[in-house]
Amino acid sequence: MDRRHFLTLIPVAASPFVLAACDNSGSNNQADPEPEAETPAPVEEQPAEEPAMEEMEAEPAPQEEPAPEEEATGGTVHEVSIANFAFAPASLTVAVGDTVRFTNNDSAPHTATADGGAFDTGRLSGGDVGEIVITEAGSYPYHCEIHSSMKGTITAE
Repeated sequence: MDRRHFLTLIPVAASPFVLAACDNSGSNNQADPEPEAETPAPVEEQPAEEPAMEEMEAEPAPQEEPAPEEEATGGTVHEVSIANFAFAPASLTVAVGDTVRFTNNDSAPHTATADGGAFDTGRLSGGDVGEIVITEAGSYPYHCEIHSSMKGTITAE
């Protein structure tokens, strides 16, 4: 096994005492006292100058995002709340290309499933959100797969 030896360094503050002990020039072998270091005069801090109003750059205006009820594609978002084991509103008229957002406000799980299979949000637990996009005109009756008494209709024009 390779053993390495490490050299211990003496701190710089102790160096004058070691060197003074080795000095043969003086008769008493005492180290000369170190001169006191001058302390710099205190500097007054000047407050930073505020830029003149004409020097200040105007911040760019924030970019506006589409409103929550508008999708980037131009379709409107319609909200359907699922609460107390019912869809509200139960009947909704939308345009082709619109989005319908189902929000489950119940503690029980629900689905929003088209009777003809055109859409299905899947199982939505309490607080979950499911969205569908209506791609064709027509009438879309739907129900909850878990609670068959829950029904609604989306009409797309």
